[in-house]
This record gives sequence, C-alpha cells and structure tokens, in this order.
Amino acid sequence: MENRIVKTSIGSFLQMGLLSLSSLVITIFLSRLLTVEEFGIYSLVNALVFFLIIVFTGGIPSSMARFLSITGDRVSRNNVITKGLKILLPWLLICSGLYFLFYKYFIVHIFNEYYFSGLGVIIFLLVLVEVARQLIEKLSHGVSRMSIAAELSAYSALLLIVMSVVAAWLYATAQAVLIAKYLALLLPIPLVLKKLVEVFQQSISTTDPVSVRSKEIISYGIPLSIVSLAAYCFLQADLIFLARYSDASSVGLYSICIFIYMRLTIFPRAIGNGLAPYLARTGYSQDGIAKLELGMSYALMFSVPVTLFFMAESDVFLTLVFGEKYSPVSPILSLLSLYFLMASLLAVLNPILDFSGKASVRAVGVVAGGLVNICLDFIWIPVYHFQGAAWATLAGYFVFFIVVTLNLEKKVLKSLFRSDKIRRIIFVCFIMALIIVVTKYFLPIYSAAMITASFILLYPLLLLFFNVFSIDEIKSTLVRLTR
Repeated sequence: MENRIVKTSIGSFLQMGLLSLSSLVITIFLSRLLTVEEFGIYSLVNALVFFLIIVFTGGIPSSMARFLSITGDRVSRNNVITKGLKILLPWLLICSGLYFLFYKYFIVHIFNEYYFSGLGVIIFLLVLVEVARQLIEKLSHGVSRMSIAAELSAYSALLLIVMSVVAAWLYATAQAVLIAKYLALLLPIPLVLKKLVEVFQQSISTTDPVSVRSKEIISYGIPLSIVSLAAYCFLQADLIFLARYSDASSVGLYSICIFIYMRLTIFPRAIGNGLAPYLARTGYSQDGIAKLELGMSYALMFSVPVTLFFMAESDVFLTLVFGEKYSPVSPILSLLSLYFLMASLLAVLNPILDFSGKASVRAVGVVAGGLVNICLDFIWIPVYHFQGAAWATLAGYFVFFIVVTLNLEKKVLKSLFRSDKIRRIIFVCFIMALIIVVTKYFLPIYSAAMITASFILLYPLLLLFFNVFSIDEIKSTLVRLTR
C-alpha cells in the first residue's frame, strides 16, 4: 500500500508536472513574443475556459473517481463508468445549448467586445477537449493508474510547446495560439483513451461488487462542483474583474503572477493525490495520520522557501524570466506568496477530504472564502487594481484556510503540531529568512545571486544537517518506486 501511495504521488506529479513544465516554457515564450495586451486576451480566454469546464463537468468526473477508488472489481467499476456517463453526456448537451444561446450577451455586457471577437467557437472547443482530458485524468486517479494521465500529459506537453510557440512566432496573436492549443490537446486523447479502456477491462478483484446509484454520483458531484466554482473566485475571477474595470494589458500583467503560483502548487497537489485513495480506505488511523504528517512535511519543505524567495526577489525573477515589461507587478508577486503558502498546505488536505467523503467541509470553507474574495473584488479592484485583487484573494483564502483547518480531526491537528520533522523544517526556514534579511541589508548589490545560491546549495544541506530527511530515507523511497 505504501508503494502505491508513492507511485500515485509520482504519477500525479508527472501528470501535472509535464503540463506545468510545458506551460512554463509556453508562457515564457508567449510573454516575450506577444504584446502584453495579446497575452492578456490569451489569459482571459483561459480563465473563461476554466470556469466553463467547472460548469460543463458538474463535478461528475471527480465523483466517479471517488467511487472508483473504493471499488475493486470490474463489474463495480463498469457500473460507476456507465452511470456517470449517463449523467455527464446529457448535461454536456444542455450546457452546450446554453453556451451558444448566452455567449454573445455575456461578452457584450461584461467586457469590451473586441477582447473575444471571433473566439466563441474556439472557446467552446477548448472546453470540450478539456472536459475529455479531465475525465481521463480522474478515472486514472480513481484506479490509482496516474501513469495513464501522465502519458497523456507528456504527449500534450510536447505538442503544446511546439505548436503554441510556432503559432505565436508566425502570427503573434492570441487567437492563433488558442487554436494551436486546441489541436495540441486533442491529438493525444484517442491513444490514451484506448489504454484506459484496457485497464478497466483488466480490473478484476475477488471483492464483492459494490453497487453505486446515479443519485450518489450526482449528490457527491454537486458539492465538488460548488467547491470548484467557489475556488474559481480565487485568482481566476480576479482576471474577469480586471478585464471589466481595466483592460487586457492589466489582465496580462496580473496573470503572470497567477500562473507562477498555480504551477508551483503541483508538488503539494501531487502529494495530496497520492495520499487520497489510501486515506479513503483507511481513514484517520494511526498509520494514516503518520502518512499525512509526512506529506505535510514535504509540502512545507517545498512551499516555505519558495514563499521566502518570492518575498525577497520577485522583481529580479520576473525581469529575468518573463521580461522587464512584467516587472511592475513584482510587489503583487511578493504579496501573493502568502496565498501560495496557504494553498500548498490545503493542496495536501483537499484531495483527502474529497476522497474521504468530507467534501462538504471543504465546500463550506471555499464558498465562504470565495464570497469574501468576490465581494472585496467589487470594492477594491475598481480603486486599487492589482493591489485590490491581491488583497481580496488573501482575505478570502485565509477564510478558506481557517475553516478547513478548524474542521480537521483533533488528533490530526495534534499530530501535525507535535511533529518533530515539521518543527525542524520551520527552524531551517527561519534560518533561511535570517540569511535573506542579512544579505539584503549588508549586500544589496549581490543579494539576488547570493539568495538564489543559498536556496539551491545551503537549504538542502541544512535539511540534512538538522535531520529533516536522510540519505537512507531517499534511498528507501527510490527502492519502493522500483518494486
């Protein structure tokens, strides 16, 4: 079982990491090849697509994944797939009709129409292909075969890099890049879908079949859909408000900050995805809590130094990676690092809550936080623009973070607070914070290079020195992966 956790985490990391790596390469090229306004249009379309995916799926793929994780025989899994698709496909048809009926009205009354001139069809096609990809990913996750989703991401990543960059180079428009993105996402689906079908055909177990009703799939999917819609209020909805009250250039600048943190959360999300199926079966047993404690320590080990680095050197990072034209939002990147820290911790906990049948807890937190975020967006973005969007996100996400942590089992919270490993990680990061302060005060000219070198070279050595992890621990993990 422990091997399965590690392999599922690695598979999830590869699946998300490959797409994130391609997104990083693509975004770097696009930020330099496109104008800030065209990049803003591209980002705004992606934000709208993300919203429509939530509506079009209705949480059904995630619900199917949850029920697949607690079944072991082929009959039960086929039952989940059949009933899930009978719900999902008619819903897709309804949403498609509503989309074409209200698209023009929405665009004219919310944005300046030129933002989306001629993009209605490509937005719809992107939504459909993303729904198909999400379905493959969730079903793979449900049967702990994230290698299939990782393979899909590998093909897509390669095609996205080549086709998107070529489109931007030749045409320098958001529309050309979006068409290239659609084709790159579509092409690998048939091959990977065939492999997924073969896995389900081979899913044979001696356990008694588990009967899942359509009502159960819907009732579990609705809270997940509500959670996703509320989560959309963080970061993504800010782009909609910026487009409404400002312009596409503002969207382009702010979207760079969003992109960085959304991609960096792949590591803690992979940890949560690896733990989720296991904890769905075992609950908060002593062994389960120990696994959760280890997962949280890895998330902290990654997220805290990233937060410190962007607090200190966001301007240098933006200039070197994306170009000097994005340096005006460096204070926003620094401010949103606090969001990233909270998001990293919740990325470990959220999949576990979903798979353990406690999605309602996360739903309450994310809905409350999302409402706070949206209300503050209405008030602050028209006046403070970037700063208003960032502060609204921090306020709303803090509400979400508090609701989730307060609703965790007391024994889980006690275990996390008493963890020696977590305490040692926090102490090491405190040392790194002191190094940043001293370096920027005494050596401001060389601070960026020295701080970067400290995180690359000194931070791992400090983790080893304070016994946060050991060489033997790394070796044992590698051994488990090869079994």
